[in-house]
Amino acid sequence: MSGPGSTLEQTANIRQKMPIMFDEMGIKSVFDAPCGDFHWMQHVLNDADFSYLGGDIVGELVSANKNKFTTSNVDFIKFDMTSDAFPVADVWLCRAVFYHLSNRDIYFALEQFVDSTIKYILTTNCVTDEQHINKDIATGDWRSLNLNLPPFNFPRESLWEIKDCTPPHLPMKLTLWSKSQIEEILPALRKIYK
Repeated sequence: MSGPGSTLEQTANIRQKMPIMFDEMGIKSVFDAPCGDFHWMQHVLNDADFSYLGGDIVGELVSANKNKFTTSNVDFIKFDMTSDAFPVADVWLCRAVFYHLSNRDIYFALEQFVDSTIKYILTTNCVTDEQHINKDIATGDWRSLNLNLPPFNFPRESLWEIKDCTPPHLPMKLTLWSKSQIEEILPALRKIYK
């Protein structure tokens, strides 16, 4: 199941702004991994014109989503972002997951992304002060993760940002970067995690 940050209340702003962003950026196909239970994203599809593929590592969840939600432009697959080849899409939506992954698993996922044909990544970025330290964790734990800071050093210049938090959650944004921007940061990460 999706977590407490995936309620309709918590996702109200991104559900409103995401179709605007997709239209402005010419995004017609979305790969959402991990997709969770599709609770809030189904409502975005009501107001937007794009095809959707959800991927999740939990097979039972994928089967339930396929049985309940599959249409001509919505489908689901079992998918491990750290090792599986990404499907064809315009954008990879990766909301509220990196802060649960070890730094090495994030690196593996980014490598899989840049090996794909997907043009953009839209992912959660925690808002912190500049002194914040991105602690490493075991996958499955949680920490506040500012992707602009070491060791990831995502570019400060993003293509789009959507405020993605309401109290009591910490400040976060859903941030869009191009694949070419991510390719620029990977050499430094390879030296650490390959």
